[in-house]
Amino acid sequence: MMPIPPPPEDGDKQKLVLKLLARLRCPSCGHPYDPQQSTVVDRRPDVWVIAVSCPRCQTVSYVVVVMKVVEETAPVTDLSAEEQEAATHWPPITADDVLDLHFVLEDFTGDLETLLSL
Repeated sequence: MMPIPPPPEDGDKQKLVLKLLARLRCPSCGHPYDPQQSTVVDRRPDVWVIAVSCPRCQTVSYVVVVMKVVEETAPVTDLSAEEQEAATHWPPITADDVLDLHFVLEDFTGDLETLLSL
């Protein structure tokens, strides 16, 4: 397979795709892919389809990479305006908070309604 040939305007996207491919493993044998052994099958502005061949078992797989910039939107919430305002004054969640919740859940037996009433 040929390395991914980048058009000049796609240089940053190519770096991102190669970095992604380097983290993927063959679904057949679990061996990591060699990003340089990949071929772009189709390329659109926000979507690339890439064929990769496993260097160990030679299985060919297809990777679809979507690189669409999404505009930032307001969070979806069911909080009232007053609750949202109050939440802006809450302290940030810390690692200790997460650990405390882990310990609660570790020994908890029951349903979600019971958990939320604690």
